[in-house]
Amino acid sequence: MPFHLWVRRTAQETLIDLRRKHVEAGCRAAGNEVPLPDQSSFQLAHRLAAADPAASKLVRAAEAAELVRRAIAALDEADREVILLRNYEGLSNADAAAVLGLDISAASKRYARALLKLRHLLNADGLTSA
Repeated sequence: MPFHLWVRRTAQETLIDLRRKHVEAGCRAAGNEVPLPDQSSFQLAHRLAAADPAASKLVRAAEAAELVRRAIAALDEADREVILLRNYEGLSNADAAAVLGLDISAASKRYARALLKLRHLLNADGLTSA
């Protein structure tokens, strides 16, 4: 495993341990929740929906970004993780598979299924690519 993935995996395991100690112990406060940055949500929304050349493009992009944030939050943890690794952290499929401890083909399938679920959620919220 490459060094940068080993460091990431070690940090992930540390965060999982901390989560078990704090979040699962009932010490979680809703005020500590941090939403995804606007730019990240804009990027994914732009990839999933066609570009709009109208003057209201920025307003629509902000609305789409909020829909993407809510849809990603609604996904289960495994789906959310693979989407974040591939889209927000920019990892390749092979690197994401190494981080997740999966075979490359299994990581590809998980990513494809997660994108389908995300698209379904976005379509249900009114964000379509048409």
